Amino acid sequence: MMSISSRFVLVTGLLACSVCVEAAGIAKPKHSAAERLRLIAPVAEGQLRLRPTFNAVGAAFGAAAEIPGLTFEVRKVGVADWVKARSFPYFAETKDYRGSAMGLEEDTDYEARLIASDGRVAAQGTFRTWSSEVPVAKTVVLEPPANGAYPIRLAEKGTAQGWIRYVAKPGVVFDNPTKNPTLDLTGAEYALVEGLTLRNGYGPMVVKIAQSRAVRLRNCDIAGWGRRSRLKYDALGRPCELDKGHLPATLYRADNGGWRTRAEGMVNFDGAIDIGRGASETVVERCYVHDAGVHANSWYYSHPAGGEAIMLRRPDHSTVIRYNDFVGSDLHRFNDAVESEGNFDEDGGINRDADVYGNFMIYCADDNIELDGGQQNVRCFGNRFEAALCGVSIQGCMASPVYVADNVFLSMCDEFGITGQTIKTGGGAHGYEAHAYLDANLFWGRGSGVTWMELLQAEQVGNTFCGKQGIQSPARSPKSVSRDDKFGVEITEAALPAVYPKRPLGFLLDRARFSDIKVEKGVAIPSALTVDATSTATEAIPFEVKVNDDMPWLVVAPKKGLIPAGGKQVFTVSFRTELMNDRHDYRGAFLVRTPDGFSRPVSVYAETDFVPPFKPEAPGAVVQYAEVGGEQVVAQGQTFEYAFDLPKDGRYYFMLRLKDNGNRGRLQGAIDDAKMELVKPQAKNHYRWLMFDPGCDFGNRIRFYDLKAGRHVMRFKGVKAGLTLEGALVTTDPGPFEPR
Repeated sequence: MMSISSRFVLVTGLLACSVCVEAAGIAKPKHSAAERLRLIAPVAEGQLRLRPTFNAVGAAFGAAAEIPGLTFEVRKVGVADWVKARSFPYFAETKDYRGSAMGLEEDTDYEARLIASDGRVAAQGTFRTWSSEVPVAKTVVLEPPANGAYPIRLAEKGTAQGWIRYVAKPGVVFDNPTKNPTLDLTGAEYALVEGLTLRNGYGPMVVKIAQSRAVRLRNCDIAGWGRRSRLKYDALGRPCELDKGHLPATLYRADNGGWRTRAEGMVNFDGAIDIGRGASETVVERCYVHDAGVHANSWYYSHPAGGEAIMLRRPDHSTVIRYNDFVGSDLHRFNDAVESEGNFDEDGGINRDADVYGNFMIYCADDNIELDGGQQNVRCFGNRFEAALCGVSIQGCMASPVYVADNVFLSMCDEFGITGQTIKTGGGAHGYEAHAYLDANLFWGRGSGVTWMELLQAEQVGNTFCGKQGIQSPARSPKSVSRDDKFGVEITEAALPAVYPKRPLGFLLDRARFSDIKVEKGVAIPSALTVDATSTATEAIPFEVKVNDDMPWLVVAPKKGLIPAGGKQVFTVSFRTELMNDRHDYRGAFLVRTPDGFSRPVSVYAETDFVPPFKPEAPGAVVQYAEVGGEQVVAQGQTFEYAFDLPKDGRYYFMLRLKDNGNRGRLQGAIDDAKMELVKPQAKNHYRWLMFDPGCDFGNRIRFYDLKAGRHVMRFKGVKAGLTLEGALVTTDPGPFEPR
């Protein structure tokens, strides 16, 4: 097997150039110029660095001055025609070019060259793309430790010519009862971990990968991780460890007048797969990560915290995340399916020369994936992102270029229906010359589309924006351009392309998702649905249907079987409505999964006639209600006052029972004699209890008051019509009143 390391060619004789200057009034990177250069680590003048992965190569070339018309081209060895890369921008600050060539064949020799407009070849080199198959020198059959002493340490070093493969006997489950990782691959090299079922009941991670080279985690089933926690409402509604959840939170006064907290014992960054510093050439592929043990809080309370399928802690380079199913749920939402450390650091996030493709990521409280951070030659394509506040975050694009192409984004929403940017670009700093290439993506359903931000140079071509999605704030980014984008396109749900996420799999489903399902008086309408799987293979394909443990209401049959060669398998989807009785929205998904870990997903959305009770059970809590005598439309300028006699000193939360009439009504409000401040209730088209949070906004949507016993008054008035009021309350525990 040939080495996958890059080869370098030295070119000299280039001219000097000044570094660009920060524009006045624009959010700037937080590091000094010297520190930025250290973290970005540009190649030296005249050097060409080529870092291949399976289907792409990232290139960097040091040049003291911009070379007129310089382009990056590749071709297979022995083929006559060169293919020009999508882009190859020059970065005056770091005095280098950076760019990627994509759509390459794996396990193939290529030539690369940099050619100027006058035909001069500035540099050239060769590389070989990675192979999905690796030479195995030794296979190790793992067993759960007899004494329960986790982690299992896998630090042995293989070689490029002889990998170490770790497997387990069929049916073995690694059920880790400790807070330690189940597997620790710190220091491993050329290691393949394949086909394991991993459970971690308490710890913040299941697999730890750091200071390593060429570690591949393939076709593993991972669930149950995350420190056990509960939402702590005086800690921004975030999850806090159960054994630390009663520690006091540290309070401070926010600039906007709202109370915020920093919580001790907060649970965050609990990634099932933790990829850390010093990790290079890490591959996570065909894994099913689901049923976390921690539930991330919604933006209804504050910026989410919780667990992730993958936590990226500044890996070095060449990380590949492909063909995975990261499936959260409304009961166990991911914070992000893939979260980054160092969002505004030049080496943060997935960092450099990395690929994310063919993945299914769904049911997240914040983003499906954060690419935030360095984003040098980071490529994100062929994925399906769904049901998160935001789809892909490229904010903090500190080095670049980043490529987000040929993905589908379906109906952004968190568990309470809150939406954000579909591709998130801000706020916060970007690099001085940050380049983002957004091509041929499909934006469908809820979400705002793409926002152009200062400093960011977005070039987007051939995207399809459905409904109201589009480009937000275009005037803020005069260097950004849109070409051949389509806006206001209407695509029915049945016509959504089921080929996403794109995977080399020998069958297709005829449906990507279902959402027009109603459950009324315990009856599902329709009572059952069908999905057809059509094979293009010459042999029968074995399958097993996978549904998260916390979606017992979703039933798919058959559960196992064979899709006949060139034939069809029909799946029936039905509902256990007796289990669909405690919230308005039921969101789920199932996978038709093959033994080698490839799958086709279908998402399922049902709405019930459940209305959160006016007076839910709230054991141990102080609750006082103010019934308004039926429904009251809150007109613009109309004022309300409700008095409550509190029985004891304590920490109290005020709430309103509201529904929205389609106009996104707004209020101003205060408690007692405080200044009236804006209230933005997150109301929907059915009644539910909502936080009364005067003055709170982005990042902090929950407010509490430390009050003395006695009479206190809630005051509010309509600022924008559109809300209907049914009641008000004050309580010491807002948990039972969540807007389900």
